[in-house]
Formats: sequence, C-alpha cells, structure tokens
Amino acid sequence: MSSPHLSYFNEQNLQELFLKHDFKKIKSGFLDSLSTNNYERFKNLYKNSIIASIFAIVCFMFSTIQKFLPKDVIFIFFKKN
Repeated sequence: MSSPHLSYFNEQNLQELFLKHDFKKIKSGFLDSLSTNNYERFKNLYKNSIIASIFAIVCFMFSTIQKFLPKDVIFIFFKKN
C-alpha cells in the first residue's frame, strides 16, 4: 500500500540515519492508533450519552481489529554515543 506522506520513515532507515551520525538505538516499539477506552473522551464531546456510547463502541471495535493488522506507528529512542 502506498503512503500518502511525502517522506516515509521506517525502523531500518531511521536506524541507518542515526547510526551514521553516531547515535545508538536504546528502545523501540509500536503504538496503537486507537485506544480501547474512549467513552470519557466522547462523553466530553457529545453530551448525549447514547451517541458517546456508539462512538466508543465503534472505536473499541477498530482498536481490537488493529491488533491483527500490520503496525504503522513506531517509536524509537536513540542516544548519542
């Protein structure tokens, strides 16, 4: 799938870039695109609790499905040598 971004970084090309400038990777991992508990967030946006519940349920379903899909949000911490 092509990316809509002008620049696309992944763990490998970021690691090559930082190693080239004398950094070392100390930690990396993945972040979820959506959280499983969004009810309070939607409750603050929509005063109707039914609408907030529907949005929270839909987000919960998507957040569960994302566990089985390829990860697309990474984090990497580097430290200068």
